[in-house]
Amino acid sequence: TPGPWVARQMPHGPWLIQGDTNVAGTAHEGFGPNNEAVEAANARLIASAPDLLAALKFCRSVLAANPAEMSERIAIGKADVAIAAVEETQ
Repeated sequence: TPGPWVARQMPHGPWLIQGDTNVAGTAHEGFGPNNEAVEAANARLIASAPDLLAALKFCRSVLAANPAEMSERIAIGKADVAIAAVEETQ
């Protein structure tokens, strides 16, 4: 489901992660201390996934423009692995 996504808590129910036309997922309450806070944090993290992917792709392109340092090459490789995992292009 393409982004942007938003997280909305249903009354007395789970959080829905919604795109423009579809529900992209849900986050349900877990067990243990602070479970409501964890559920809300998980929902916000899931909802931010399209924006995080876009930011990673941008950062990768900036680094790839002139990768002078070994750390930049390593960062590009790690970004490539993460992007491939999301886009199933491994």
